Amino acid sequence: EDKNLQRYVNRVGRWVASQSSRPDLPWVFGVIETPTINAFALPGGKVFISIGLLKTFE
Repeated sequence: EDKNLQRYVNRVGRWVASQSSRPDLPWVFGVIETPTINAFALPGGKVFISIGLLKTFE
């Protein structure tokens, strides 16, 4: 399940990145294993989303 979830986040993240003004950044998408609803981005194209937030999408 974790690999499938990471693949899903990568797929959605790559699409979002391709629509951004900086599609050439070395984008990295990660899943944080916490039930807390949260997401954040860091400089350089690093984006993280929590399991808690992903579960709200179901």
